[in-house]
Amino acid sequence: MASLPESRVRGDVLQVVKDLGPDVLVLREGGGAGVPQPRAGEVVLFTSFLTAGLAPPFSEFLKYVLSYYGIHLAHLVPNSIVILSTFVHFCEMFLGIPPNLHLFRYFFLLRPHGSDGIVGSCSFQRRGDSGLEAFIPLTFKDKWIGWTQHWSYVAADSSWESLQWPEARATWKPEWSAKEVLEARAQCALDRIRHLRDTGLTGAMVIGDFVRRRLSPLRERAHMACCYCGVDDETRTHIGGMDHPSVGAFSLSISSFFFFSLFFFDWEKCRSGRGAGRGKLEIMAPGFATPRRDGGPGRLCPATWGRAPVR
Repeated sequence: MASLPESRVRGDVLQVVKDLGPDVLVLREGGGAGVPQPRAGEVVLFTSFLTAGLAPPFSEFLKYVLSYYGIHLAHLVPNSIVILSTFVHFCEMFLGIPPNLHLFRYFFLLRPHGSDGIVGSCSFQRRGDSGLEAFIPLTFKDKWIGWTQHWSYVAADSSWESLQWPEARATWKPEWSAKEVLEARAQCALDRIRHLRDTGLTGAMVIGDFVRRRLSPLRERAHMACCYCGVDDETRTHIGGMDHPSVGAFSLSISSFFFFSLFFFDWEKCRSGRGAGRGKLEIMAPGFATPRRDGGPGRLCPATWGRAPVR
């Protein structure tokens, strides 16, 4: 089993961490050095993951990503959570579509780390393949010094194996680096990503947007970020009050006026047909598959563009 150093999230520090999401976090201080001992209904969570956009209840997209790659949450490093959060918010707020693994794998791959440790033994990285469309510019902290010392127990659904504490390092699989070939119908999304990139949108702006709105992109929420309705929105980690000051010189009129004046989408309801009686609702983005609400792989389904709700 993976071991951790003694947690520094105790006493006053624990309260500071709780303040990162007072309306969604139920925390218990971390323990001493060794193998963590979460109780039933608890998950070990690093403070750096919280600041990067992760909070319970964890989103179906996050669970699906972890399950697809066959890894545990603790196998990732903080910058991987930044990548996932940025991608999710970019899809929801700037493309107006649910995040999906097909598009994510087109831009990113998973690589193992050379160290022998279990925690943080793999990370997502941008692909460098020639001929691929580029994602928006996204820069990271070089190092998250001492991040494994800042951990605590958070109340969350621990029934998913990928959220439980790992016993061994992440095991490489061909799927980690396999190229994703998108359907021709996905070209509409790639065209809009290129347009946003060319007009100057960066990952820092996307991060600044969800921080300002006090959203955790990897948290399961009642609606997508493009339906955000202000400081009393139920998807915020702080209900009421006021928005955070903007991060960077970026006006959100880019997303609400310039972008959505060009971009439209529609929801389609389809039956999954995977097993008798399941019939789960699927959300279909125009032109390419998205995972079902139960975390399944989804399927390609033609969609028409309808007007997106804009707040």
